Amino acid sequence: TPAALVDELVPAILSAPQRLMHTAMSSILEEASRPAGAIPVPALFIRAATSYKTEDDFRGRYPGIEIHTLDCAHFVQMEKPAETNALIDSFLEHLA
Repeated sequence: TPAALVDELVPAILSAPQRLMHTAMSSILEEASRPAGAIPVPALFIRAATSYKTEDDFRGRYPGIEIHTLDCAHFVQMEKPAETNALIDSFLEHLA
């Protein structure tokens, strides 16, 4: 993540109430929050290249999901806004 973005985000993250951070992180890690299987609606996942899982890992867990990987560290929508928006626009155009 670019240093300027880190400098912007760290104070905001640190100022968040601990209960909020705990709830957000604990729910992400719970198996019930991310059951495997086909998603019954069109689904788009835009991921950072630094993700610990591969596109194939996600496709195996969620058959039919559309996945795109951007060359960034973590905050895809902030590090690559134009590319993220283009992918979302394209995804939505194909739904119409």
